[in-house]
Amino acid sequence: MKKLNFYLSMFLLLSLFSLDSISETINRKRMSELKQNLNSVDVARIKVTDFSWKNNSKYTLGLFEYVEIQNNSDFDYKDIVLEISVYTADGTLTLLTVPIQGELRAEEKKRFIEIQTPILSFSPDKTFINVVSANLIESEEIFSLKAKNVVDILDFDYVVDNTTTNTIIVNKLTLINRSENSFEELEGTFNFLDKNRKIIKSVRFSLRGVIGAKETKVFKDFNISGAQIDFFSDISYGVSNGKLINPREYLDKGGSKDYVSKNSEFESFSDSPVPNLDLIIKDFVITNQIKSTVGLVDIYLSNTSHYKYKDIVISVGYKNSSGTTLTSKKIKIKDLIQPYSDKNFKSNSLGMIELDFDKLSLSVVSAKMVGEVKPRKKTKFKEESFSTSKGLVKRMNLEKEKVPDIDSKIIVVESDIKELGSIKLLNTTNYEIFDLILKVDMYDDENSLFKTYEFKVDGSVAPGRETTFRSINFNDSDLQQYVNSEIKIISGKKAKN
Repeated sequence: MKKLNFYLSMFLLLSLFSLDSISETINRKRMSELKQNLNSVDVARIKVTDFSWKNNSKYTLGLFEYVEIQNNSDFDYKDIVLEISVYTADGTLTLLTVPIQGELRAEEKKRFIEIQTPILSFSPDKTFINVVSANLIESEEIFSLKAKNVVDILDFDYVVDNTTTNTIIVNKLTLINRSENSFEELEGTFNFLDKNRKIIKSVRFSLRGVIGAKETKVFKDFNISGAQIDFFSDISYGVSNGKLINPREYLDKGGSKDYVSKNSEFESFSDSPVPNLDLIIKDFVITNQIKSTVGLVDIYLSNTSHYKYKDIVISVGYKNSSGTTLTSKKIKIKDLIQPYSDKNFKSNSLGMIELDFDKLSLSVVSAKMVGEVKPRKKTKFKEESFSTSKGLVKRMNLEKEKVPDIDSKIIVVESDIKELGSIKLLNTTNYEIFDLILKVDMYDDENSLFKTYEFKVDGSVAPGRETTFRSINFNDSDLQQYVNSEIKIISGKKAKN
């Protein structure tokens, strides 16, 4: 009986530990998603599911009886903006941007009633609606991610010169970031107060640079303009705003690794390539280290980003048996590594071996993102005219040509076929790509292919950027059977040279 109680206790203890671990993982994932949506909401999870016109007559204000929106995320939103695509019978497109009032709670499906549009220049033949932007509703979680709540001014050494230059001369400003996050574009407010401590005038100022997790940072010798005031009794000051950035951006903009939170889950979203973080040396093998000959090393690299890199510069440290670095040098790998891929670069030259050494230490110093410095090619246009309610308008139509080896130039970054009908693509080239045709193979729970879709997506993918194509229509019965998929890029076009 005692053994049974012991095993039962252990089982309950392990179950509680497992539940705590699962809960922590869920919370970290939620916080990561919240951070990614703080500056710019990813609207892929906010989807228009139904709508009904009440009035769509030509030359009148359009009116929807309702627009139904499904929020598939864990967060509450407000200030939702719709993009309404209306087509004439001959396919001419007009885009209407319409803000809607009200809030949309997490996991809620809601009908927004009586949505008015601008005046319609024609009676639409076809209508499509997407959510293009929204803002998060304030919460305790969001409160802790705002710079104004976690970055404080520790010391402010200044002189107010309101006689000649009307400036605040700052000798020294010390900030402390009490959070686990990083910020840039910090803004502060300098308030002039009367004897009752009421604000007479506020002067805003901006600070260049970044501040990392738990970092104390000093800014020196700068001026704040706008101190045009004759009398004040006291002043107050504080941080009023700042942009949350991820650790990769923080490091890329001059931050120190000492102030990157080890618990950070905010690595997935960044518009800036950071080669020394994106490229990881997984292994290397010295294939020749004989003195007075050319040294050779095989380097196995992993690219964890959605950027394509070339001209990878590696720092090589030559060490003795005790681990002391004898000398160091840099070598360059001129080959390419594709996004989200591993590659073994063989027989990289170390140059002439001039000393005996026991081991090497390797680290990535820099790399060139493919396409980042090449100018965009000039685009040829044909002019064509069409009529609107405002008269004759010229429309530019691109002369296009097929993109060779399209599957190596457009990368499928991620997809949500079942819930959102969305596919995110990355253009690794230095030119815009249009008229993409995709092939989606659907597999069931036995990993058997049961359906293939081939279709053209509207819009284009800008050079070096990601684009999410949303609300792709798949048959409901197919989605019920669907478990996973394989997505292939069949073809695409670019502007003719």
